[in-house]
Amino acid sequence: MKVALIYDSIYLEHRTRNHPESPGRLTGIVQALQDSPWFDSLQCYRPQKCPLDIVEKVHTHKYVDYVMRLPPAGMDYYFLSLDTPVSSRSAEVALYAAGGAIEAIDLVTGGKADAVFLLARPPGHHALPSHGMGFCIFNNIAIAARYAQSRQYVERILILDFDVHHGNGTQEIFYTDPSVLYFSTHQFPFYPGTGSWTEIGEGKGKGYTINIPLVKGCGDADYQYVYQTMLAFLMDFYHPELVLISAGFDAYYKDPLAEMKVTEAGFRAITDAIIQHLPVPKVFILEGGYHPEGLASCVMAVSQSLLGLEAHTKINGTMREETRAVIHATRRRYGKG
Repeated sequence: MKVALIYDSIYLEHRTRNHPESPGRLTGIVQALQDSPWFDSLQCYRPQKCPLDIVEKVHTHKYVDYVMRLPPAGMDYYFLSLDTPVSSRSAEVALYAAGGAIEAIDLVTGGKADAVFLLARPPGHHALPSHGMGFCIFNNIAIAARYAQSRQYVERILILDFDVHHGNGTQEIFYTDPSVLYFSTHQFPFYPGTGSWTEIGEGKGKGYTINIPLVKGCGDADYQYVYQTMLAFLMDFYHPELVLISAGFDAYYKDPLAEMKVTEAGFRAITDAIIQHLPVPKVFILEGGYHPEGLASCVMAVSQSLLGLEAHTKINGTMREETRAVIHATRRRYGKG
């Protein structure tokens, strides 16, 4: 498999002071990758700035214009929302994050890569059409999807979101749209309060939003079961031509902002399942993950899976009955028993 990495030091210029979503999240990942013996197996690319008209395929013109004017004159630090700081270059960096997403689409649809990992910040899956939140300014993965559709590269896109927080922004953007199926696993109930099993889409999009709410404390065995069970079903049910992955690593067992128990082996198992069951182009876009060392080691595990390198870890722990129950209920909803 040809695997590409998109990164640029511009992503460090989104300054957030002592905020959990900090530049150090990326520097640790990049250092770990560069120190690995297989780094040269990755094709490395740099992003371009995303044109505003492409951003506005997802976000309102009013909101985009507001972001581009931040922070207010005379201020070098400002809060876009209660939990989302911006500084002097944040708007520009957000455009490069979205630009990395469309670069990834061009790479996989142009045959230059089979899979791409975009190491960008700020993250995106909480960003709604008319406002940002949850550390997110622009919804990078939604912009990638709309860009792919606007270029008529594909008709059916599957978005997988394994961030521990539900991607409320991504869900809202595609909630009535059957051309994008949104599938999320997340701790529930938890921030941002959305993502219940009953949220399945509306209108023509009914049935094309699939939420798998998981109770706190779920670990590797739960996630392996969910993804091994559901991805084959999604391929058979939806036949996606492109898979976009909101790759958040805050379900990691040491992450300070969540209560899950996933290890590097669990994230490797998720990626193995994606490769096994979804034989189409794949784009991984970094979302959350706030334990710097754990974030780096989890991205390493995903990268090793994509490169086909042998795994040296195994799944431990016992799956929770709540996990089995929500998967069986979801399959019954679609007539799969």
